[in-house]
Amino acid sequence: MSPLVHNARHLVLIDIENIAGGASPSSFELEQCKEELRQVLPDFDRTQTIVASSHHAGPEVLFAFPAALRRLNSGPDGADLALLAELRDLRVMSRYRNVTVCTGDGIFADAVAALARIGIEVTVVAREGSLSARLELAAQRVVVLSGPMPVEPAIAVERAS
Repeated sequence: MSPLVHNARHLVLIDIENIAGGASPSSFELEQCKEELRQVLPDFDRTQTIVASSHHAGPEVLFAFPAALRRLNSGPDGADLALLAELRDLRVMSRYRNVTVCTGDGIFADAVAALARIGIEVTVVAREGSLSARLELAAQRVVVLSGPMPVEPAIAVERAS
């Protein structure tokens, strides 16, 4: 283990648009994502979490993840770049023993490999069919969320006669 790693704290970084499968996830989709993450990360509700999205998805993300730190960054790869900035922060290396990156995007492969080299245990959580081969190779552990996001149930609407 690297001398930079002082404790067993866990950091979870979530590219919510990638996990939800779209740039504008609904509140239903965000709740489904949280449930899936709770199933694969037993400490999900007790760990430091950073959720990144575009400004467009920001309001929904704000309400869905009230205890998380939120990073809003629009434009091409905006959420990815916000999370990469967190991963490159030297404080991550000194504060966390475990880092989970929830995305399938290959842009994270180098940062994940760098964390693993200094002794941080890195897990990647990705949706089935969206995991980059480079990211899969860089991670020490990979968890694949099965299939596409569940579809929001139709709401019955009464029509006035």
